[in-house]
Amino acid sequence: MEEKKVAKTASKTTAKTAAKTTKTTSKTTSKKATTRTSTTRRKKADIEDIESIESIEDEDVTKQIKRRRKLDEKRFDTGLSLGAKIAIIVVLAVIIILLLLKGCKNKGEYTVKFNSNGGNEISEQVIKANDKVKVPADPTKEGYKFVGWYVDGKRFDFDTKIKKDLVIEAKWESEGNSEVSGVTIDQKELAILPGDTVTLVATVEPEDAKDKDVKWESSDESIATVDENGKVTAKAVGSATITVTTNEKGFTATCRVVVSDNVVKVTGIEVSPTRLNIAVGDAERVTATVSPANATNKGVTWTSSDNSIATVSSTGVIRGVGDGEATITATTKDGDKKATVTVKVDEVKVKSLTVQPLTVGLNKTAQLVYKIEPSNAAVKTVEWKSTDTDIATVDSKGVVTGKKEGKVKIIGTIKDKGGEHKGEAWVTVTKPVAVSGVTIECPSKVYTGKTATISATIKPNNAVNKRVTWKKESGVGTVQTASANPPKAKFTAGNEEGTATISVTTADGGYKAECTIEVKKAPENAADYAITFTGTKDELGNDPLQYVMSVTRKGATFNNFQVVIYNNKPIRSGGTLRASDKAGTTASIKLDDTTTLNNVKVNFVIKSN
Repeated sequence: MEEKKVAKTASKTTAKTAAKTTKTTSKTTSKKATTRTSTTRRKKADIEDIESIESIEDEDVTKQIKRRRKLDEKRFDTGLSLGAKIAIIVVLAVIIILLLLKGCKNKGEYTVKFNSNGGNEISEQVIKANDKVKVPADPTKEGYKFVGWYVDGKRFDFDTKIKKDLVIEAKWESEGNSEVSGVTIDQKELAILPGDTVTLVATVEPEDAKDKDVKWESSDESIATVDENGKVTAKAVGSATITVTTNEKGFTATCRVVVSDNVVKVTGIEVSPTRLNIAVGDAERVTATVSPANATNKGVTWTSSDNSIATVSSTGVIRGVGDGEATITATTKDGDKKATVTVKVDEVKVKSLTVQPLTVGLNKTAQLVYKIEPSNAAVKTVEWKSTDTDIATVDSKGVVTGKKEGKVKIIGTIKDKGGEHKGEAWVTVTKPVAVSGVTIECPSKVYTGKTATISATIKPNNAVNKRVTWKKESGVGTVQTASANPPKAKFTAGNEEGTATISVTTADGGYKAECTIEVKKAPENAADYAITFTGTKDELGNDPLQYVMSVTRKGATFNNFQVVIYNNKPIRSGGTLRASDKAGTTASIKLDDTTTLNNVKVNFVIKSN
């Protein structure tokens, strides 16, 4: 009985479990009919698990399987587990916080950037308020020497406390090869309060000097000191002289520094005018007024924002360089106060273009002659056009080529900001006229060491090809071309006497002409000679009774003469003259049988014993 009861109970339990399982499976299958294949497979596996344990009486196992299936179904419904969702939320929150931190940078930090101006890149620095910039490594730039770091045209002091974003620029100097010729300091006298600092700027000349190193010294470091960069620090009341010395050749410049408690500090600066319009090449001075009027140091430095547009001198003279707009800044040497001038530079506009008429041979070329007014106009490019290219063409440089006999108008056009400016001229193309002959003209005589011009005349005068060749056929001297049109040559006589035969031959037709030149020594010039009679007083101091003669030629002793004729009396070389014969102021010298020089100056010299 008990065995049957137990069997019956087990049968009921199994049937009940199976019924529930079947019911649950049926609901699950109906609910997830549209899920992914992987979900269906997993459901089938669960059913197989349940069927495999139908004989198990422990109902808790079945409940656990149901709970697992429900969790799986929920997981696959969302596509993500709860943990994954939490992770995503955390990552998004971190990204948002970082972005907020980046966008809300601490205002107590400032960025200092380095503009190397063509050198290698220097990393920027983030500096806390009132901290100092770390001195970076010197940049390098091919062909240039690094001078230092500058802000607004002044050497940057790395002891400066940073209170704003800053851009520091590198200054370069060309590695020139010139020797140093001098040095200057931007201030000759400086008045500052005790504890103040000012940086002096030394300029080594010339600009392309190879060695621009300098040394700074103070005459009294108890009053003011100076470092290797020219930074002056006032120590105590008094005066000191700051000296800068070039490394090469030791050139010096000085600045007198007065340290006083009575220094009147600069409070401001104004410039007049504040706007300026000038043309390229023009210059105008701008006036800077420092306040107060009794300020001790009224020194001002001038800088340009773009030297390719406008430059400014140390005295405020602004010069237009190129078309555009630039800002000129005046900065006080005391207090670093600034004022600016806006400069607009306009190019010089063309007013007119004139072209000269031209005649060119058929199949020949000729250059147009033209003039642009004013001569300093910015645009000088002319666009050329021929009104009839069958007669003549013209290239971009104004070279005309004759194509056919006739007349044609050539038009030139210049375009600038003032508009179009035209100039025109008639060009006549003619048939080439052949050379029919040539004549030559030359001097009959040329003195040794002298030059002379030889001319040729081409026949007919309107012949197109007037080129010739010059040649020394024989004799002394040399010949070379002096000009092509008109054809001329230069003959140079040497020191040798003789004759020279010179020829000229035309390129067109080979026509030839010759001339002969006689080369002779130049005639003597009486002014080149001097006759001196020298006498000596006797022991009692009486005037000499006779004089000894000497002759000079161009200041040198000359003995190559035959006789001197003085007061109609012949006196040979080394001859004497009696005192009784002394009269007249000139004489004659007979050099040879054919040459006698008259009016030679005579001098009388008396010497004492």
